[in-house]
Amino acid sequence: SKAQITITPPPTKNVGEAQSQQLTQPELLEMKQELVTGIQELKEMFQLVNGGYQKSLRELDEQHLQQIEESNEQLQKQLEESNEQHQQQLQEQLKESNEEHQQQIQELHMLIEGVRQDNQ
Repeated sequence: SKAQITITPPPTKNVGEAQSQQLTQPELLEMKQELVTGIQELKEMFQLVNGGYQKSLRELDEQHLQQIEESNEQLQKQLEESNEQHQQQLQEQLKESNEEHQQQIQELHMLIEGVRQDNQ
C-alpha cells in the first residue's frame, strides 16, 4: 500500500494577490486537516519503512548467528579430529618407546647375567 499525499493550496494568480488574499475559516480548517492527514500518512510510511528496516536487521542477525554456529560446529569437528590423530600418534610413540625400553632392559639383564657368570 503506497500512501499518496496531495496537498492543494488555494489557487493564486500572483504574489500580490496571494498576500492580500484573506482565507476563510472553513478554508483554513480544510488546509489544516490536509496537513494533519499528510503528517499522519508520513508517519505511517515511516513506520512501514522502519518496520522493514527492523525486519531486515533481525534477518541479518539471524543469518549471522547461524553462520557463527556453523563455523563453531566445523571448528569443533576439526578439533576433535585433530585430537584423535594426536592421541593416536602419542599412543604409537608411547608403544614404540615402551618396546625400546623393554629391549634395553632385556639387554641390561643379559649384561648383568654375563658379568655374574664371569665373576663366578
